[in-house]
Amino acid sequence: MSSPRHRRLSALAVALALVGAACGGSSGSGDADTAAPTTTAAPTTTAAPTTTAAPTTTAAPATTAAPTTTAAPEPPLPDGTGTGVWNNRTFGSTGQVIASVTNEGDASTVTLDLTDGFVLGQGIPEPTTLSLPLDQLVDGALVEDPFLGTLTVAIDGDTIEVTGSDTPVPGIAGFTASGTIDDTGIRGTYEVLFDDGTSATGDFEIAFA
Repeated sequence: MSSPRHRRLSALAVALALVGAACGGSSGSGDADTAAPTTTAAPTTTAAPTTTAAPTTTAAPATTAAPTTTAAPEPPLPDGTGTGVWNNRTFGSTGQVIASVTNEGDASTVTLDLTDGFVLGQGIPEPTTLSLPLDQLVDGALVEDPFLGTLTVAIDGDTIEVTGSDTPVPGIAGFTASGTIDDTGIRGTYEVLFDDGTSATGDFEIAFA
C-alpha cells in the first residue's frame, strides 16, 4: 500500500502531465489550424477601345474660271470724210482742212489734208496719215509724222487731246490741241509753241456729213 506522500506525488505527476499535454496540444493545434494566405487575383486589364480612323475627304476638283473677254473699244470717230477750217487768231491766217476716217479692226486711220494756208510757217504740207490703235487712245497713243513730229493722241469719251513734240520745222518747239467730239464732228483750240518761248493760238472745226 502506497503512502500518503507517494499518492500526493502521483497526483502531482498526473497534474503536471495533464498541464504538459494541454500545453502541447495547444501548440500542435495552432500549427494545424493556421490557414494558407489568401491569394488576391490580379486585376483584370480592360483593353483600350479601338480608334476608328476618320474617313479621308477628297477635295473637290478646282474650277478653272473662264477667260475674261475684253470687248474691243468703239471707234471714237465715224467712218467718212469731213471738211472744216482752222484759224490762227494770233497772226490772222486761216485755211481749209479735209479729214478722212477709216475704222478697221483695232485701229482708226485718219488722214488730214490741209489744202491751203501757211501751216507752221512752211506753206501747204503733204497730207498726213495717222494710224491710231483704239486700245491705246484713252492713255494716249504715240504716232510719228515726218512733218508734225512725235504726236501723242488721247481720246477719252468725247474729249480729244493732241500734243506734238520734236517738230522738225525750224523755230517750232511743239504744239498742243484740245477739243470735243460729237455726232456732227470735232471742234476745239490749239497753240503753237516757238523756240523763243512765244506762242500763237487758234481754233479749228471739222464737220462730218
